[in-house]
Amino acid sequence: MKPSFKYLNVNEKMCAKGYLSKNISYLPQDNFIPDQINLSAAIDIFCKKNRDQLMQIKFVSDNLDAKFYNLSGGEARYLECLLMIYSDHEYVLLDEPFSQLSPLWVEDLKTHINHAKIAKGFIITDHYYRSILDVSDRIVLLHNRCNYTINNEDDLILHGYLPGYTA
Repeated sequence: MKPSFKYLNVNEKMCAKGYLSKNISYLPQDNFIPDQINLSAAIDIFCKKNRDQLMQIKFVSDNLDAKFYNLSGGEARYLECLLMIYSDHEYVLLDEPFSQLSPLWVEDLKTHINHAKIAKGFIITDHYYRSILDVSDRIVLLHNRCNYTINNEDDLILHGYLPGYTA
């Protein structure tokens, strides 16, 4: 659905297009780093300020020369998520960050998000609701053209996102 009115407010300034604010990183649902770029080049593009923090992650430091076409789908997704989490921007939009990832990498990403959210704002959309519950300070369910505040799994059942349990 196309809204009749929309806007984005970044640090008390209205922005018609968030990417023009130069203060927002965005992880789309699909892979976005070109296949022929290696991880080191991607870090140079997105993570100048937080490069040292990112380099402390063993999988990152072990794969600096790897081109994205040589990575599995899960590896590429994991690295793209880390690039956005540790990007130089103040706000990070993550669309389905936990998709295609092994359970260990999901747990690892949640740790990085929880660490980074001290200094950055995150908006995360994902159907893996348990992971969202683990990293969120505020949850809003968009369902049937309405917004619902979510505090726990019971609220997801109440608002029809999860099936109810009958005994």
